[in-house]
Amino acid sequence: MIFMKKYSDDELLVKNITANVARQWSEVEFFDFYDPSQQKLISSALNKMGVDYSFFGGYRDAERNILAVGSLGAKAFPIEVLKFPLPDEATHRDILGAFLATGIKREVLGDILTDSDSGMVFVKDSFSMYLKDNVGKIKNKYPEIQIVSYQSVAIPERRFEKKTCIVSSLRLDNIVGKICSLSRGDSAMMVKKGMVKVDHMVVEKTSYELTPGAIISIRGHGRFLFDEISGSTKKGNQKIEILKFM
Repeated sequence: MIFMKKYSDDELLVKNITANVARQWSEVEFFDFYDPSQQKLISSALNKMGVDYSFFGGYRDAERNILAVGSLGAKAFPIEVLKFPLPDEATHRDILGAFLATGIKREVLGDILTDSDSGMVFVKDSFSMYLKDNVGKIKNKYPEIQIVSYQSVAIPERRFEKKTCIVSSLRLDNIVGKICSLSRGDSAMMVKKGMVKVDHMVVEKTSYELTPGAIISIRGHGRFLFDEISGSTKKGNQKIEILKFM
């Protein structure tokens, strides 16, 4: 019996990219949007191959970025922005759900940004018209979508909701419990079930110790930044500041 090695999704992603790069050296080739953990894996593989590459998501410090392999020259990244009035209380999750409901894959979409009254989604330009015509309701309201160039948009400031937590340790299950107001047992179960990511990577070890600057994604609860350790209590517990991405 022959046993085939089982590759993870990220391993298959890197294998596919490197195979395409090996076949294509003459001109620049654009790939999909990738999250920071995927970008790290891709960079490691392409560095070993000694090829030119770059990542860009439509604005400086974008989180999700398109990969370009080869010399860009005068070419621009194939990115457009879909901008629309933001329905009341619509969240990042609401917007993402409406866009994915059109049948596209996540890799077509870059960052999703919002301000007080509008939303914008960075997309691969070959899908912009399809999405404009097919995105359904966001919070029970059809969005009036405009297609604009990424060079023309003003990037809104990140909005956060601040929460101060008192923790006995910086263990992942402990901090997840405080963020979500859950018991230690319930938060530990969430971690073990793969429902928590740290810096875009799933972490299933409950005793994993967090450090300031970590981004924590908790399924069903949102994304959070462990901003700082701001002090300690008389009982020796630590006071930490958590920022929820809005």
